[in-house]
Amino acid sequence: MNHLPETELCISQRRLETCRRLMSEEKVIERIMGRRFQGNACRIMALDLFLADLDGRASHIWEVCNALSIPPSTAHRKLDEMIREGLVHRMGAQADRRRTRVQLASATSAMIGQVLDRIHESSGVAGSQTTQR
Repeated sequence: MNHLPETELCISQRRLETCRRLMSEEKVIERIMGRRFQGNACRIMALDLFLADLDGRASHIWEVCNALSIPPSTAHRKLDEMIREGLVHRMGAQADRRRTRVQLASATSAMIGQVLDRIHESSGVAGSQTTQR
């Protein structure tokens, strides 16, 4: 057996699966334990934006707000904080914020990728992926 370097496609697929699993876990926790046990709103929004990017779809502010089970005003406030800190970029119509798209900054996306890689490695799955010649 020989370990071959992962292709970009394999890395993206692995990150996509790990990110979806984390989002699913957040929903299970919220459903069973309630909103007060929900994870950090900024982290959940960032994961949702990361998923959108990997899925090749644009994210509008209203979609990001819907990803959270918190009041829209709270979601907008958190998103504005992330934009001010340079973690997220706002693009599009400034007059109508419902039509405004948002996207992770490349540095934020890279950090989330590293986090997802570490989570994958710590799950014990990473060492089991081998390829035969």
